[in-house]
Amino acid sequence: RVALSAAHYRHDRRGLLSLASTANEGKRLARMRTKAEVKLRNQRYREASNVRDPLSLTAVRVSVCPKLREELSLNGREKRGRLFVERGSNASVTLKGLKQELHSFFRALKKSSFVLSASLPSSNPSGSFDASPPIGDELLPRPVSSDDAVASLFSDAAAQFSAQPPSDSGLPRPTVLLHVSSNPNAPPP
Repeated sequence: RVALSAAHYRHDRRGLLSLASTANEGKRLARMRTKAEVKLRNQRYREASNVRDPLSLTAVRVSVCPKLREELSLNGREKRGRLFVERGSNASVTLKGLKQELHSFFRALKKSSFVLSASLPSSNPSGSFDASPPIGDELLPRPVSSDDAVASLFSDAAAQFSAQPPSDSGLPRPTVLLHVSSNPNAPPP
């Protein structure tokens, strides 16, 4: 009876090891697939930036609020960053697409743990870029909470860029300033 249980134990252990090996292989393949996708996306961005159409890509400068940084223990790379969104892509039209693109760079951001607000840049006399001041009654940064708001934001960025010559604005392409802040209605982590 003891020999039977030892043989049974060895059989179970082999099964567990093969399951773990299969799981690790799946994770390795997923990492390789993701790495290849990122490489292809970066290559597309490089090619698009070499084309003389500056409207093909929109730069999105992202900053994360201090409260969310602390809650999620974000590292230096995830506190702020810049990503590029292709014109007409899902990220420039829908909120879900923008959040997915944002999550591809800021991995620590959990689903529904953040809300987005955005503004368009304006240059100040020192040559640096700030969020644009309020226009009329509209307070900026404006919340980005729907597909219409995302589409409007990217079309406003393109319109602002087209209205000013690149030499005056100092920006090589349309730019959006995106602020990520903690969602007060998010479930606790």
